[in-house]
Amino acid sequence: EQLQAQQQQELATLAQARTAHDQLDGLQRAAREATAQAAAAAAIAPAQARQLEAMAARNAADQRLNTLNAALNHLRRRQIEGMAARLAAGLEADSPCPVCGATAHPQPALPTADAVDDGQIQAVAQQLAAAHTDVRAAGVAVAQAEAALQGVLEKAGAGCEAVAAALAARTASEALAAASAQAARLTALEQGTKAREQQGQDLQQAIEAARTAMALESRAQQEASGRAAKLVAVVAQELGTGLDPATVLAAFTPLEAALRRLIGAAADHARAVARQQQAAQRLTAERAASPFPTATEATAALVDATRRAHWAQRIEAYEKQVIELQGALAAPELADLPEQRPDTAAALEAETLADQQRTTAVERHSEARGAQAEIQRLTQLHRERAAGLAQQRTHAELLSAVAYRCQGKAAPYISLQRWVLSAYLADICRYANQRLTLMTSGRYQLRLTDEGGHGGRQAGLGLRVLDAYTGEEREVSSLSGGETFQASLALALGVADTVQAHAGGVPLEALFIDEGFGSLDPDNLQLAMDELDRLREGGRMIGLISHVGALRERIRGGIEVIAGDRGSTLRVGGGV
Repeated sequence: EQLQAQQQQELATLAQARTAHDQLDGLQRAAREATAQAAAAAAIAPAQARQLEAMAARNAADQRLNTLNAALNHLRRRQIEGMAARLAAGLEADSPCPVCGATAHPQPALPTADAVDDGQIQAVAQQLAAAHTDVRAAGVAVAQAEAALQGVLEKAGAGCEAVAAALAARTASEALAAASAQAARLTALEQGTKAREQQGQDLQQAIEAARTAMALESRAQQEASGRAAKLVAVVAQELGTGLDPATVLAAFTPLEAALRRLIGAAADHARAVARQQQAAQRLTAERAASPFPTATEATAALVDATRRAHWAQRIEAYEKQVIELQGALAAPELADLPEQRPDTAAALEAETLADQQRTTAVERHSEARGAQAEIQRLTQLHRERAAGLAQQRTHAELLSAVAYRCQGKAAPYISLQRWVLSAYLADICRYANQRLTLMTSGRYQLRLTDEGGHGGRQAGLGLRVLDAYTGEEREVSSLSGGETFQASLALALGVADTVQAHAGGVPLEALFIDEGFGSLDPDNLQLAMDELDRLREGGRMIGLISHVGALRERIRGGIEVIAGDRGSTLRVGGGV
């Protein structure tokens, strides 16, 4: 029983070793996968950090691009605002102005201290182009960081943590080490098991031989005892009672023969006993060398002859097959085959599954390659369209800024038309103030203002009055009637002077003034007439239409309209 238990334990250990050897490939593959998954899980945090860094760099590049865009738009707006000074810089004496055509340039616009030239705009434009390149490079870096992060996430698996992956890798490595240790004992266990089986067979043969010898000796002893009993019976029968010697002697011959036969049987018995003792000694020695403590246990472990013959035939066939297979395996092309025969059924099933997985993987790979090509095409198209869109957007923003500025929808909320009119009005005010200062004895001057802005209908065309008495500006509506007429007359004269200046020096030879003198007091009327006399002395013809009688003293010639019952009549003459 102890030997059987030991054999069972050795067989179980052998089975475990064979199982471990069969599982080596799977455990090695699992260990490699677990190690790769642990490495991927450990690389997730650095990949995420690189992605955040790339996104921060892209955001910074976007912010710098927006800042440069705003700066370029601001410079362009300032350049448009200083366009008059740039045009004035190109004016030459006695050459026509490219805007109005005048050859006289009495007050060309002067450049401001913060005027913008093309070099500044070109420098910012170059920085903007570099910023666009940085934005595209930052976008590529973000895409690469995201792709790298996605790669390690796919390798690590969903929900995988670095600690858990490292623990799984260590567990897989320990399982592989344990299986490798068990598999390394496989050859030694198989040799030990084979030696144990051979030792059992030898012991069984010795037990069978001893048992046969004991049976023969016992049979010979029984035969000799039978023969001796028969001889004793014969002697007793032959002697009887009252036998005489002659009779005894006569009967001694068969007795002698029986005794001789008894002696021979006794000798045979002694020899059988000796052989039995020798067999018992041999049995004891061989049993002591065997794993069986008693002869009863050795007998219990014996199998019948038929089964032993069947085993012998199988062993012989197996040894013959081993020799044939060893000869076949000795071929050079089979030198790399493993020692143990692989599990072909499991391998076939694994091959079928692997082929199905390969087919699915090839299909997915083809789909992925197609999707990758399409994504690359769309990405390239998106980049090209994005670059074109950025240029068009920049151009559109510039055009929109110019349009809004020309329409008065952007600061200072003065349309181009009103801006041009405002420029003319500024010239008109400059000439009108020369007249108004004389007519008001230096009290009033007109000031151009952009009040009513933010797109108002009068933005850039507003007028206010500077009162020298108070030092403050006020609305023109606060002037009295006479003061309003003086301001209007000064503006009208300023219009005439401005038209003459902008028309290339072509003079306005006639000026007609209809009414308005009745609102002036004598002093202001005198000042107004003095101004008109100066115009007239300059070569202009001044026509006045008025009902004020005080003007007759200052008018050298005129036409008087006289109302009558039959209609109005005209009288032409001096001092009307």
